[in-house]
Amino acid sequence: LNVNPVPEVLNLIKLFDEGRKLYKQQKWDEATEKFKESRELEKFRFPDLVPAKTSPSQIYINRCLEYKNDPPKKDWDGVYILTKK
Repeated sequence: LNVNPVPEVLNLIKLFDEGRKLYKQQKWDEATEKFKESRELEKFRFPDLVPAKTSPSQIYINRCLEYKNDPPKKDWDGVYILTKK
């Protein structure tokens, strides 16, 4: 595995950023798709984490699914508050 090839890492950053923007707009399905795409590229940036339940993209996928089922308030500022361990 070639670690940190520039094109893949740049695409990872782009997709993750797009996912974060959609996340803050509460577009859960669209954000989840972007995070799924970025998760596939994380092996180039975080080879020791993949596959992992705690990769950055997977954390956001989980949050999107949680918020889709229990949406935050309309004035939500994008901050995730952990309510259980």
